[in-house]
Amino acid sequence: MISKPFDSIDKQDIEFLIENKVREGKTIEYKGTLPGNSDKDKREFLADVSAFANAGGGDLIYGIIENDGIPKEAIGLDCNNIDSERCRLENIIRDGLSPRVQGIKMKVIEGFEKGPVLLIRIPSSWTAPHMISFKNTSRFFTRNSTGKHQMDVTEIRTAFLQSETLLEKIKCFRDERVGKIIADETPVPLIAESRLILHIMPVSSFATMTILDISGVKKDYINSLPPIDSASYRNRFNIDGLLTYEENSKEGRSWSYCQLFRYGQIEAVYADLVREHNGRRVIPSEAYEKYIVKATLKYFEVLRTYEVQGPLMVSICLIGIKGVYMGVRRPDFDSGEPIDRDMLILPDISIQEYEVIKDRSVLANHLRPIFDALWNACGFERSFNYDEDGNWKL
Repeated sequence: MISKPFDSIDKQDIEFLIENKVREGKTIEYKGTLPGNSDKDKREFLADVSAFANAGGGDLIYGIIENDGIPKEAIGLDCNNIDSERCRLENIIRDGLSPRVQGIKMKVIEGFEKGPVLLIRIPSSWTAPHMISFKNTSRFFTRNSTGKHQMDVTEIRTAFLQSETLLEKIKCFRDERVGKIIADETPVPLIAESRLILHIMPVSSFATMTILDISGVKKDYINSLPPIDSASYRNRFNIDGLLTYEENSKEGRSWSYCQLFRYGQIEAVYADLVREHNGRRVIPSEAYEKYIVKATLKYFEVLRTYEVQGPLMVSICLIGIKGVYMGVRRPDFDSGEPIDRDMLILPDISIQEYEVIKDRSVLANHLRPIFDALWNACGFERSFNYDEDGNWKL
């Protein structure tokens, strides 16, 4: 795999592969021409894509002549409409693999003798193993240092068990972190016991254990890691990665912090969620949703820039909130009901790809099951910050 952010890869990077004779291996393969429309060509293409997805991801590069796995010349692709070819290949992948592989990217790189080079980056998949389902083929492939091969029964069984283990790892990480926050084992001491806990957990963080460039994040993207509802904050490295926190002189405690873990998980804790209003403890319904959407968009920006692969699990937990009401300003609403327990774990949401999140409203629509669940806990049918058509109004 080319060790460079996908969007930054250019002609020089392709030429580097040729000049340095970068051999095919587990994470890279060269092809001189695009697959044709015959059933045989489609099956071969699907085998290549699924093998990368089942084995940890990699780059499939079309338009490079190779000999015994060593690239000899980047001549490009002689085709009239490369965009049409991209769509064709995307359709083959979408219709020919089960389950679908999420997060595949394609990039056209111009400047070669016969035409452009097409780079296809296949991510490591958390829903592996992927089977070729094209015309009932029903075969599984994977890769090693010598190329792809068909998986045997033991390899298929192991792949299924690894996918189940990933989901369990994610749940254990969340549960362990929540337990530490309840026990006040936080990177900075917090002021209040009522706390909103937001976790963004890329599945790849638990699959590949790739370490982020924490120093680079601090240098270039510290403004994209604000604690929830904080205009000014401090930052520092710690044993887990990079921490930002709101500075507050009251007893040396903070209202909020954001922790970026070195493997890509993000934890944001906000201890100013519950307010006093007319003798009741309430959660400001509009501010709560705005804070989460604004912070999540910022955090996605960092992960996307550093190519932390999706999907992303978004989890929200509230602690210290028994007896709290939903604060609703509209006069036509009744007061609802108090929350009947001290801790709420709201439904987890899976965001498959960064590209589906275009703005605040789109993200809010994805997060609606989380917001609805908290309103349900306060006795309401749904979040009334959405209109009748399900569009976020804030």
